[in-house]
Amino acid sequence: MARLRKKNLPEIVARADDAFGSKNYAEYTVTLEPTGKLRTKRLLFKLGYASVFIAVIALIILLNNLTNGLGIIFLPLFALAPLSLWILVHFTWPRVCIDYRYTIDHSRFEANILYGDKKDKKPLFECAVKEFSLIAPINSPEHSMQLRLYDKADVVDLRSKVDANDIYFALHEGENGKKTVIYFEATSQALGAFKYYNKAATVMSETRR
Repeated sequence: MARLRKKNLPEIVARADDAFGSKNYAEYTVTLEPTGKLRTKRLLFKLGYASVFIAVIALIILLNNLTNGLGIIFLPLFALAPLSLWILVHFTWPRVCIDYRYTIDHSRFEANILYGDKKDKKPLFECAVKEFSLIAPINSPEHSMQLRLYDKADVVDLRSKVDANDIYFALHEGENGKKTVIYFEATSQALGAFKYYNKAATVMSETRR
């Protein structure tokens, strides 16, 4: 059964060669804090699980009563209740157990959403680091004007929560004019990689990670 998470703490995942000061790779994963719609979805899922369990038990009892004395035949079916619940939770709970991960690997930036045990992932955005026109702290007054120019752009939000520490944004405009703004939680390792591949666009600052 998929595990119900009790804590939603950011997780840093680093590759072995980072210990040698490599600027070719940086990776960061955070768990989305269950607030608003996500919290409501989780509650609805739990109510759905309880309803399915009760419905299976009720069906078996009904079949037992309708058989008039042959109910013993249906006793093994009671095992279907926990089994059906396990199957339902295994395939549905990961959809409301969400992580975001971004990686910078040899000049490529990639963002993914991960579900459950992190084996199930969906690509959100990918580009060369040099294609970003600006990578800066969200609380930087001198760069806020450029961010406002992207008010109608597509948004890729990789934050664990809106008031997380060390929030940065990255601006990207494709060849077709499509604009994208990416919000993410920066680490010193990630900023080092951004600066290595796109020094002109990267605004450095101290981070807690």
